[in-house]
Amino acid sequence: MEEMMNLAIRQEVSRCLLCYDAPCTAACHGDIHIDRILRALYFQNVLGAFRMWEAEKQHCHDMTAALLKGRHACLRSKIDQPVNLLMIAEFLSGYTETNCKVEVMV
Repeated sequence: MEEMMNLAIRQEVSRCLLCYDAPCTAACHGDIHIDRILRALYFQNVLGAFRMWEAEKQHCHDMTAALLKGRHACLRSKIDQPVNLLMIAEFLSGYTETNCKVEVMV
């Protein structure tokens, strides 16, 4: 089941356009740097994404509202549908530093 979730998250993150001046982050008024978290996950840096997520949670009072603003601003919605930031947040919330596996592909 966990592997299926990882696959779903990877597919969702791969939909991110990796915008230079990410509108998802601008929509949050700097409360959450969504672009950095997505970029870390995009390049399979789960531990880095988890650490950024934990740091961001300390600064933002309403994560859900900020993520909804970011999702609304996502440029991917002009192609099909925006990246599901709430699903990614749920994924990261279920992690701890000890279960962030580092996979090295040889």
